[in-house]
Amino acid sequence: MPEVRAHRPGTFCWADLPSTELDRAIAFYSELFNWSANEAEMPEGAGRYVIFQKDGKNVAAAYEMPEAMIAEGVPAHWESYIATRNVDELTARAAELGATVVAEPHDMPGVARMAVLADPEGASFTLYQAQGEIGAQRLNEPGALCWYELYARDLESGSAFYADLFGYEIRRGLGSGGQPYYQFGIGAGAAAGAMQLREEWGEMPAMWMVYFQTDDLDAAIARAESHGGAMIMAPTEVPGVGRFTMLSDPQGAYFMIMEMGAPTRAS
Repeated sequence: MPEVRAHRPGTFCWADLPSTELDRAIAFYSELFNWSANEAEMPEGAGRYVIFQKDGKNVAAAYEMPEAMIAEGVPAHWESYIATRNVDELTARAAELGATVVAEPHDMPGVARMAVLADPEGASFTLYQAQGEIGAQRLNEPGALCWYELYARDLESGSAFYADLFGYEIRRGLGSGGQPYYQFGIGAGAAAGAMQLREEWGEMPAMWMVYFQTDDLDAAIARAESHGGAMIMAPTEVPGVGRFTMLSDPQGAYFMIMEMGAPTRAS
């Protein structure tokens, strides 16, 4: 895909990882996706923030988890960012719809204005109003973000919140195993997907999941496992779309990888 120069409001534009062992996370993802890692300039006392790049373009980031988050027992996890033209207006509207404002709108000079929210079920996301940095400069290609997915406790009400907030068209369908699967339509495309948390997943909370594209799913799984990661679910194929699986990094952060358009594999 050509370089991304702007993100449409309502689409996901960035993902970053608060990690409890930043240097180990850098090594893991650099090996997994052939990323280069570059330290960003941060205000004094803000900790390290590392930009992952593919072919010199920003694709994702990782940073040192603050001590306060560690003390609260927050695990390493990928955070999702949604582009908007006006963070303040959307933050107020989200609160009206039942969201919790985790971090009020604030500026990162030369980068963006942001606010961190948790939807009514507790799934967190960040509103992102670009003011110098658009977020991901590559999407939908190997080594880049390619999809986002909401795991909701109540699929109908969880989807309705985002439709009200961003004006998404909810496109109802079925996913793997015949389970309900919704897409958040925006224009002719879709911003993300949504599915119901399943009982067999245990106490998994409502959350957003990030997907990274790979050109060889099996090879990527092998690389992840050889560098301290783990495969959490067996590879699944969606006919006409591709094969995907869930991995965890050495610190336990979950993420998905997907080989797009993969041929059907013999069982």
